[in-house]
Amino acid sequence: MKKVPAYVLKYTRGTLYVILSLVVALLVFSQTSLFRSILKDELTSILNNTFRGKVTIGSIDGTLVTSLIVHDIRVADSANTEIATIKRIEVYPKLLEFFRNRINVDKIVIDGMTADLVTDSNGVLNIVKILPKPSEKKEADTVSKPFPYLIKAGTFEFTNSRLNFRKWNFTDTSAAYESLNMDDMRVRNIDIKLNDILIDIAKNSYQITFSRFCLEPNLLNTPKLSVEGGIDIEGRSIDINELKLKTAKSDVLLDYHTRELNIFDNFTTDSLEKADFVLTMVATPFHFADLTSVVKGFDLIKGPVELNFEASGNFINTDIKELELKSRQTGLKLAGNILNVMKADRMRISAEITNSTLNPLDIHELMPGLNLKQFLEFPTIKIDSIGFYGSPLNFRGGLGLKSASGNIAGTFMRQISVPRNSISVNMLRCR
Repeated sequence: MKKVPAYVLKYTRGTLYVILSLVVALLVFSQTSLFRSILKDELTSILNNTFRGKVTIGSIDGTLVTSLIVHDIRVADSANTEIATIKRIEVYPKLLEFFRNRINVDKIVIDGMTADLVTDSNGVLNIVKILPKPSEKKEADTVSKPFPYLIKAGTFEFTNSRLNFRKWNFTDTSAAYESLNMDDMRVRNIDIKLNDILIDIAKNSYQITFSRFCLEPNLLNTPKLSVEGGIDIEGRSIDINELKLKTAKSDVLLDYHTRELNIFDNFTTDSLEKADFVLTMVATPFHFADLTSVVKGFDLIKGPVELNFEASGNFINTDIKELELKSRQTGLKLAGNILNVMKADRMRISAEITNSTLNPLDIHELMPGLNLKQFLEFPTIKIDSIGFYGSPLNFRGGLGLKSASGNIAGTFMRQISVPRNSISVNMLRCR
């Protein structure tokens, strides 16, 4: 075996020393105020040459290797009308991970953002006006390639921020609405902390943990909304792990798992219908005022309701293990099975309410708009059983009820056919 000539080793070592010295020098230089000043000027120049507005940066601290902190960012349109400001952006990168096809950061912080996204009288959003003009060159047809990088972040924080999305003529900053107003949406405070973020677009894999997710929208019924829990999506698997949604009036927990649904590839109503799942929902309570915030004009049901719901199967054959509803003095317990949930004309229901209590006046309290109070003034009812079997239009069943005024047992049936409809009720009242 031939020995490597001494001069080759000498020049190789020399080259490595030079490269190492340059790297060390660059690292040292990157920590100087001169480098940060040059970086700020270059970054500002690139942004202003890219966008059709005006971007300014107050100062930059830190280094590219350990942490980078950008202060006092301002974004304006060509007329210098302010669109957004950010007090501070912090990034703690892991640069070496980039060579392993990973965009990896320990922590990202966006603090003190104020954004006013305004649509003018022509329906054009102000931020759209500053985006780069689309290229007029026709690109050759190419096969799209998946994004090659895995994105990871230990922590993402978005704090002390506010966001407006409004039309030009909505200028009242204190305006609040019973339901979402798409012409004047304002989030007066944003406080978000996300952990264990993983995004792999090529594999349709997404993972995120909501440690803190608090919003204060301009909604009268839902002035505060917070979310905690975890979401993990990978291929055909979806795991929503004890996701907690809280408002000033509601406290809802959602737990959902499936291994048979890919929402990013060939997602159809058919695939949704056939996907097996396990679902748990607990509300302690859910207040229907919060539903009014997203469904304009909904006022049929009012007030709080406690809910405990467990179901499994798929939307072709859904097993309801437990559905428990509580409101005031009423408590209903239901179990059963529903076939073809997503096809009303083929839906079949087999369900039974047992060991339950109904206070008739609670119906009026929940649905005051129906004005049924005068028809509901009778004693609390003990429900031994109420069975329902059939479709929403053609069904049969039986019931057994007890109250201080007497007991009722019987059967009922409804059949709709052409050209004749029929309803049959057979009741026996026992003292």
